[in-house]
Amino acid sequence: MRRRPTPRASRDRVPVDEVFDTRVLNLCRRVGVERMGDFRGTTARELLKVRGWGRKAILEVQLALEEMELPPLRSGEP
Repeated sequence: MRRRPTPRASRDRVPVDEVFDTRVLNLCRRVGVERMGDFRGTTARELLKVRGWGRKAILEVQLALEEMELPPLRSGEP
């Protein structure tokens, strides 16, 4: 049986604690991101300015967004 794709609005509401490990989860909390949809409008450059955020964490976020078929981080990618 084939699963139907989850509507985008539902994917936006997925809590980050269901997606990321503790390290990235703590970084998300530091910038106020609680759900995957909270990354909308965020740029990689903005995240890199926050202590602890690095290229590896941003890559994890980008991969998760892509896997969930959500829009990628806006311009300013590392």
